[in-house]
Order: sequence, then structure tokens, then C-alpha cells
Amino acid sequence: TPYDDARALYASAAEANCQTTGWLKAALDVVDHVQRTAHTSLECAQGMILIFFVLCSLEGVSTRARSLVAQSIAMGRELSLHLIDYPNNSPSSDPQQMHSIKTEMGRRVWWYLAASDW
Repeated sequence: TPYDDARALYASAAEANCQTTGWLKAALDVVDHVQRTAHTSLECAQGMILIFFVLCSLEGVSTRARSLVAQSIAMGRELSLHLIDYPNNSPSSDPQQMHSIKTEMGRRVWWYLAASDW
């Protein structure tokens, strides 16, 4: 909207909207590269979730959006995010590491993906 561009990055809201498809294509190209190189990381899973939100806003729950969630779930399983709170998961020797920010982010990413899949 005209109110969203407080820093005047674009000449108009219409110009910003026209660039949406270009930015989305670039983001999907990054996801494709990640998939081809078999890269897995928590940050990548988070990025794929954000792209999912954009796709749902633009297309609804399309085939591309569902495919992106499926890829995110597979990446989460590969990162063992589904085992973070497993009772028999061997605790780390460093108690600070077990409750680190990254662990909490992994927990939140996994629960978001699990809830999205239901």
C-alpha cells in the first residue's frame, strides 16, 4: 500500500507490487539450488517457511506452496528437529547448549511445520 513504503524505496506502490514476481522467482531459485545441493540448515527451513507465506498470500494453498511445505518437513526431519523434545534424546554435556536459542528455534520451526501438515 502507499503507507507501507515509508522510506520511499519505490516510486509508487504499483511499482513495488510489479517487482513481487521477480523477488519470488529469485527466492524460489535459491530453494531450487538448496535442493540440488542437498543443503540442510535451520535457517534454510525458516526461509522456506517465509516463502510459503508469500506463496499462500499470492496464490493460495497451491501445488507450489504445498510442495514447499513438504520440502521443509523433509529438511526438518533430516535435521532431527522432530527429536528435540524426545524423552530418550541424550542430553548434551553442556546444560546451556540444551536450552540454547538455536534449540528453541528448531523446536518452533518443527512445531510450525507439524501444525501446517495437520
